[in-house]
Order: sequence, then C-alpha cells, then structure tokens
Amino acid sequence: MIEFKELSYQYPKQNHPALNELTFSIPESSYTCLLGQNGSGKSTLARLMNGLRLPSKGALLDTRDSSKIRTIRKSIGLVFQNPSSAMVSSTVFDEVSFGPANLGLDKEEIIKRVDQSLDLVGLKDKLLMNPEHLSGGEKQRLMIASVLVMQPKYLILDEPFSMLDIQNKGYILDVLKRIHAKGTAIVLITHNLMDALDAQRFIVLKKGRIALDCAKDELLDSYESLQEEELLSHPYLNLQTKLIEHGIGLQAFKTPKALLAEVLKGRS
Repeated sequence: MIEFKELSYQYPKQNHPALNELTFSIPESSYTCLLGQNGSGKSTLARLMNGLRLPSKGALLDTRDSSKIRTIRKSIGLVFQNPSSAMVSSTVFDEVSFGPANLGLDKEEIIKRVDQSLDLVGLKDKLLMNPEHLSGGEKQRLMIASVLVMQPKYLILDEPFSMLDIQNKGYILDVLKRIHAKGTAIVLITHNLMDALDAQRFIVLKKGRIALDCAKDELLDSYESLQEEELLSHPYLNLQTKLIEHGIGLQAFKTPKALLAEVLKGRS
C-alpha cells in the first residue's frame, strides 16, 4: 500500500507547510478520490506519492532511501494536468513505447505492452498519428496509456479533467473504470466531487491537512462539509445557481443535497 506516516512538506521560502503531518494509507486495487481547493496540497501530495518530491518530515514508504524511490516510481504512475507538456515523441506509438524502451525491454514485449495500453484507452487506431494532432481528450488518454504501459500498481491522475469537455470527461471516467477493474489502484485528484463518484473513498485536504476521510456511502452525511469547501459542482446545480442569481425562483427544483442523493443512488 501507499502509506504516509506523519508526512509533512514545506516549500523553500514559505512560512507554513504545504502538507502537515499526514498519516493514512491507500491500499492496492482501491479507488480513491483526493479532493480539495487550489492550494490545499493535492498536487504536492501527488508528487510525494511517486517520489518526485521528498518529504520534509515523516515518511512515505521510507522515500529517503534512494533504492526505494526507484521502486516507488516504477509502481506508482502519475498523469499530469496538462498532457501536452509531457509529450516527447512524434508518433503515438513512440510516445507510449518510450518508457518500456528505456527499461531495456525487448521489442516483442514493448509492442505487446503498447498494444494493450492503447486498446484500453481506445487509441489503437491512432498508432502512427502525431500526438500534437490529437484532441484534448485523446491527448489525456495517450498520457494515461504512456503510464499504464509501465504496468504500475497505482495510477495517480492530477486534475485530469481541467481542460476537457463533458463528453471527453465521461470517456476518461469510463477508461478509469476499466483500468480499476483490471486491478490497478486509482487515485483521482480533483476539486469537484461530481467528477469522481466512481471512487470508493473520498479524502478532502484543507490547508495541508485531512479535513474529511469517508467512504462513498458516507458522503451524504458529510454534505455540509463538502458544500462549505465548494467541492460540489454539477451542470444542473450550476444552472440553478445562475437562475437564482437572476431572480428566477426555483422552489420546485431539487435541492443540491437531494440531487447528490439521487446521483449517488444511481452510482451505487
């Protein structure tokens, strides 16, 4: 499992830690949603998870041991928010095969892994295309395939929907369900609960600390906390808010909590 023991991280020249004494674990084959507003510490935690940063205090699987950092980076894959910034190759095949080729795997194994990863994300027909010519949603799927090809135990996605429309967001969510069904643990980082209702567990960060840690069936009990942190966003709720702002009464419409209850029931 990914295990944090009193983990803290403080950026240079900052007066307070970005993460403050976190202790919790994420089991293999689980599906966890990490929620929080900008500045809550979500992205920092993602980079600590796979050894891109080292804790200022405490430990994540003893990442101060360099030999263990290499193991962590192999088993915990990270997909960044902006896929274009991570692309290094001129074809989809080269992009996905880059990692396993650097591991020294033989050609047959590389081709097998690339085929499996692209099939899982629905990009097998784009094999020879330049990644720059893909749509935003296809680029995000390509980055997921580039991580999956390394066969990680955990897949961490840092705000993967920030530049996607509703249709592409839905496709990515379906991809994540297929990946999770094959046994890979998912850690989905977002600021909107409605983007992550396939998750089994929800952890809310606030100012570098855990403000909430609950299972899916406990979300309604924590509704007030989620609303207070502005972590609930839905097209219906957004429209309702705009209409109310313009003086249009909506007494007959469902309350946000009632809508959340219906959505959760549909996802059970």
